[in-house]
Amino acid sequence: MSNSAVQYTKAHCNATSPDERCDLATALGLKNLGFSVYSLGRGEGLDFFHNHREQEEVYFCIDGSADLIILDDDKQRLDVPIDKGDIVRVSPGTLRAIGNKRAERAIVIIAGACSHTFPAGVGHHDVIADVLSIVGHGDTGFTMPQKLDRRAADFEDDGC
Repeated sequence: MSNSAVQYTKAHCNATSPDERCDLATALGLKNLGFSVYSLGRGEGLDFFHNHREQEEVYFCIDGSADLIILDDDKQRLDVPIDKGDIVRVSPGTLRAIGNKRAERAIVIIAGACSHTFPAGVGHHDVIADVLSIVGHGDTGFTMPQKLDRRAADFEDDGC
């Protein structure tokens, strides 16, 4: 019988705090899984659309209600309401933005995984390096929350 060391990392997220963004991918040292918790006030969200080369993304509303906006190939908007308990999967190449139009507060878990591990990046988790494009700055109708330290420019500078 072999005794191998158990290795793990642990993080804490106060998901109900409107002033805290929980970037659990960085906190846990994840290499091919993005995992964040966002607490969004009414009107807050990503002020740009983005898509990915390979990763699918999952949006799970754990409190309140959130709003996912998808742009189709013709740049037509599809609004997808996400209520407490709803989980939505978005395909890699689909342009999307998440925010909160309807509720006083929305708490959303966002997770995305690449199909294979990428080399570690500097100052970000590797899933962000999979961003394919950023479009429509200011077109989502959402205001970027001050607590979000990761802006569109941070996504654009990374490549797999």
